[in-house]
Amino acid sequence: MKVFLDSNIFLYSFLNQDVAKKSTAAKIVADAIRDRSGYISLQVVKEFCNVMIKKSKKPVAEVSVATKIFEKLNLVKGSIDLVRRA
Repeated sequence: MKVFLDSNIFLYSFLNQDVAKKSTAAKIVADAIRDRSGYISLQVVKEFCNVMIKKSKKPVAEVSVATKIFEKLNLVKGSIDLVRRA
């Protein structure tokens, strides 16, 4: 089964102070990587970086390392046709 992962899942797994939510988000990401079922868009990566750098004040170098996780997921290539079919 294909699973689209929203930026909030990644933000919860990196930033959330609630241990249960953080753990659940991390498991969702890990399962999607393991099963090769996880999909993201460039918008997810942009939103993640924006929140991490601008709102959470994380150093750019730290965020750069964190984005390596996205390389383990499938990238949805957007198009106008894809939006129409959604």
